[in-house]
Amino acid sequence: LVTGRGVRRGWLGAALQPVAVPEVGEAKSGRGFMIMSTAAGGPAEAAGLLPGDIVVAVDGRAPGPLGALAAELDADSIGKGLPLGILRGGAVQAFEVTVGEHPNP
Repeated sequence: LVTGRGVRRGWLGAALQPVAVPEVGEAKSGRGFMIMSTAAGGPAEAAGLLPGDIVVAVDGRAPGPLGALAAELDADSIGKGLPLGILRGGAVQAFEVTVGEHPNP
């Protein structure tokens, strides 16, 4: 705040929407986050994530509330890899997103 930059936050570069999902592979909780869109040049796009993909695991755990994921994306997460289990085409695939710095702190 002293530098005028605001608070640093991690950023995935994806708009997420909570959804119900069938039990498939790592998707055992019955819920996930559908990727509605990705920011051009953002971390999600760079990792190969696509609109319509469903996040069913975050760092090996079932996804909790969307607010809990946002809370994990603090300043310490910037530049670190975040493993995600992604439901795509009926199968769960492993991806790793390098957390970026939110462009609008």
